[in-house]
Amino acid sequence: METNTEQQIMGMILHSGEANKKAFAALAEVRKRDFEQARVLIKEASAESVKAHKIQTKLIQKDAASEEKLEMSLLVVHAQDHLMKSLLTIDLIEELIEVFSDLHT
Repeated sequence: METNTEQQIMGMILHSGEANKKAFAALAEVRKRDFEQARVLIKEASAESVKAHKIQTKLIQKDAASEEKLEMSLLVVHAQDHLMKSLLTIDLIEELIEVFSDLHT
């Protein structure tokens, strides 16, 4: 049975993955020159990354307060990788939306 911490870590992975998926869907809309839909999707991606980041913050706070020391595991590293990748993906695709939008106006 999973502990609450493991469930939180899986939540980070889930929300980060969803953020990444929505960010790339936004990029697909850029290719179609549907910048309005791209902005909607990138906003949804950002909302998902915020959910993942909130989980990360809670885990860090618990660890810092010594309530529950977070054991470093492959799962934790994997969750961190997913979050960082989604944040970078969103930042880059947001910029691409603006660059290509400017080119087509």
